Amino acid sequence: MKHIFLLEDNKTLGRGITMALTGPETSVVCRTSLSSAREALEDAKTFLAGYPQLTGRLSASARALRINQHTNPAHKWIALAIVLAGLIAAIYGILAWRRHEGFGMYFTLLGLAVVFLFSGTQVIPTMKNNRRAVMRAWADAQNALANVLPERFPLPARYAHPIVLDRMIRVLREGRAQSADEALSVVKTDLKALTSDVQVSQEEYDEVVAVKPMFLVSDYQ
Repeated sequence: MKHIFLLEDNKTLGRGITMALTGPETSVVCRTSLSSAREALEDAKTFLAGYPQLTGRLSASARALRINQHTNPAHKWIALAIVLAGLIAAIYGILAWRRHEGFGMYFTLLGLAVVFLFSGTQVIPTMKNNRRAVMRAWADAQNALANVLPERFPLPARYAHPIVLDRMIRVLREGRAQSADEALSVVKTDLKALTSDVQVSQEEYDEVVAVKPMFLVSDYQ
């Protein structure tokens, strides 16, 4: 569904435009002032605060999909081979240890270190970490949020995250936009500009890590 946020001082005209634009695939939220627009976004943020698991799932699934999209398939199998080698080294070390061979402990520790290191990279192909699985997880996360969002929510499900709303509210407060739609466009522009070469504060970094993958996997649409 397409969501339109309309800022119109004239209430009568606003109602008319809302009625004209509203349809089966389009919802319209009309506000008569910039402060009213901010209030609507604040209300939306408060609403999402009641669904932290769903918004967290949305962010996590977008990150997993982004990692999968930018991981060379050959690297996945190399990582799997390294993990298997680590397991073999750990097992050999345990057997050598039981035979009281002094180097057994080192093989065990090295093998386990390799296994734990590569197991946490989200690179190794598994039942839940392959292209089809992560794409399905991303779609399911969007659908789960779409099922609870109000009819006139100011964001599509793919961007329905409190941090996105925070950044939109900030844009409106700074006067860089006059409506929610413009604020979302500014947020997209800001995120595009935040490349790996740009230095930001830790707080900004945490925000970008949480929400930018959602925009990247959606091509900023």
